[in-house]
Amino acid sequence: MFSRIKQEYIRLYGEFIADRKLARPTKVGYYGAASSDAAHDLFRKIKLDDFKSFADLGSGDGKIVLIASLFTKAAGIEIDQELIRTGEKIRDKLKIDKTKACFIEGDYLDIDLSGYDILFVNPDNPMYELEKKLRREMKKEARLIIAGKLYKPLNMKLENEYKVDGMQFGVYQT
Repeated sequence: MFSRIKQEYIRLYGEFIADRKLARPTKVGYYGAASSDAAHDLFRKIKLDDFKSFADLGSGDGKIVLIASLFTKAAGIEIDQELIRTGEKIRDKLKIDKTKACFIEGDYLDIDLSGYDILFVNPDNPMYELEKKLRREMKKEARLIIAGKLYKPLNMKLENEYKVDGMQFGVYQT
């Protein structure tokens, strides 16, 4: 199934390039494509299947959510309705169960995140408000994965770091 997800996004990105939509601003941040291989390899390394529930904060086109759903129950929280529809369309085309991969339209700062035991974010600006929220809502056993090294939490403990396909990922706990 991973190769089918990857191929579907390769096709989609061809359309996005033609329409100049591969990278663009949203209401609250910036959308850009994620690496299929890096996500899949990271999820294998961290043993994502040991976790019960995953949420991608600012899930964009849904690729990370669909890949995560191969390991555990996954949700994507995204404010951009067009990007939500893109993820749902690919999920439905590939016949991935909606209970394994769901999408929530909204601002993740306004949504209760306490039910997830692993959270993923690729921040495009400082995450002060998100960190405050996570320190209130994250369970002790929950983990936060940060893609990249530019914006990191100031008051969360770095548990582990991974370099996958040239990308840096940090795993944090409260």
